[in-house]
Amino acid sequence: MAAESSRGSPLSAKQIAAAREYLRGELRRHSHWPDLWNLRGLLEAWEGHLDRARSSFARATALNPSYGTARWNLQWIGLLEGRAPTSGESVELDAGENTPVQSRELLGIIRNRSAGVPVGGDWRPPNPSLAFAGMAMAATGRERDALSRAFEWLRAILPEGEELVRDAGLTRRDGSLHRKGLAELGIPERLNPDHSALLRLSGRLEERRGRDREARRLLALAALLLGDPALFQVEWAVTESRRGRGEEAERLLRRAADLRPDWYRPHLLLGYELSAQGLPAKALPCLERAAALCPRYPDVLYQLGLVQHAVDRNADAMRSFESALECNPAFLVARIALANLLFDAGRADEAAPHYEQIFDEGMTTPHLAGCFGYSMHAAGSRNRAEEIFLEALSGDPDRAEVLTLYGQFLAETDRSTEARAVWTRALDTGPSEELGRRIRRWLGQVSVKE
Repeated sequence: MAAESSRGSPLSAKQIAAAREYLRGELRRHSHWPDLWNLRGLLEAWEGHLDRARSSFARATALNPSYGTARWNLQWIGLLEGRAPTSGESVELDAGENTPVQSRELLGIIRNRSAGVPVGGDWRPPNPSLAFAGMAMAATGRERDALSRAFEWLRAILPEGEELVRDAGLTRRDGSLHRKGLAELGIPERLNPDHSALLRLSGRLEERRGRDREARRLLALAALLLGDPALFQVEWAVTESRRGRGEEAERLLRRAADLRPDWYRPHLLLGYELSAQGLPAKALPCLERAAALCPRYPDVLYQLGLVQHAVDRNADAMRSFESALECNPAFLVARIALANLLFDAGRADEAAPHYEQIFDEGMTTPHLAGCFGYSMHAAGSRNRAEEIFLEALSGDPDRAEVLTLYGQFLAETDRSTEARAVWTRALDTGPSEELGRRIRRWLGQVSVKE
């Protein structure tokens, strides 16, 4: 699988150039994102520009002082430059979406490697990420037995390790290892599990070009650096889903959830996939599990709310949207969803402040304008409601949903004649069958009262 690509560098010159161009454009647009600066530092370190890498990692930590991964990368660069960190500076690598690695031990290994101290051939770390690092370091030497022993150990402690090594293009057809590609990962400048982020970026860029085999190789290699086969299953499931292969994506995500049941992302993406297939009841337990594992992640809570609404659990959905907004008050789509559910539940007065904030953010649609106007009326702001309706209709006078709610507002403020005229106009716009029935019913009620 992709063996030809792996005989050279794990990243080709074209792939490095593509990643550099992508990061340049992203940083122009999002210079305040620490993840992008960390990625740029990784690319610069990969190319051997340690001073530039140090500057990029420092920028990432300045933007987010609690960014453990970037702080660890600064220590790593310090070691490569001959400046060992003090014990007080040592930090644990931020796990994030990745399997945690034994960062202190890895820093010691890099220090020894920089000093020319070899790793023993029988080294058997319990951490799969370190085991793969040992395999890469063994490939830099001439002793084939050490490499074979390292590979045997990786297979022993890492589920699907042999398959990942094959998918990463690191084996020949006869099952023997490609030493050169491995050896390029065994030098101190490459001994960093966070290079997984750079490889994942390159894999996604290859996928955009339609080069799925090369994308698969890079994503498998990224998973090996972290010793995490679930990461590969998740990343490749995203590709399968984008290609319209939902059943395969579902299979991969279920496997990832089995491998790492306490990682929220397989459950979240499985919920996405099942929901997209029109199976909200099956998606619900997946998203409930994701929310339980990651209760402060607004997008997880928002997706859970959408599925709860789809299975008619609207009270639960409202609580999920409220929780998402507690985590991120600027999460506009969650606020819209909450406002609409409150409105549909006959709690328009409670929806009013949400609609007001939505409009303050510049989000306007005919549906939202109608709901906003009627909500302000329900909240007791008659004049403001009138302003909202008239402004909405001045821009688009033939919106049946706005006219319908405006007519309801007029009828409830003792202006039945105006309400009848507005509802008649709404019928002339050709509303949906269901909306038309409601309008005729209200017209009949107004006539009876008169």
